[in-house]
Amino acid sequence: MLQHYVLTLDPEAAYDWGRCTLRHPLSSDHPALATLVSQQVNATAGQFLVAVELKVQVLEAVALPPVEPRLLAPVTETAHAPADDSDATESVPAL
Repeated sequence: MLQHYVLTLDPEAAYDWGRCTLRHPLSSDHPALATLVSQQVNATAGQFLVAVELKVQVLEAVALPPVEPRLLAPVTETAHAPADDSDATESVPAL
């Protein structure tokens, strides 16, 4: 059985699970390896000691674009607070 997947290695990923991912090229689903193996034993009930041979052939390699560090803009105190007390008490129109 031959299956194709996209392997992504990203050491700069924000989370551990994003550093090494294996996905189906069309649906982007993660492969269910246990399901693939169960298909080979015709999914009959029971326990099976199986040997799985994995042969990897790189068909195409594409480098990830370099990631620039993201800097946040400095927070100023006046951005969230009124300049003086007169702005804090606004008049509400009567109904």
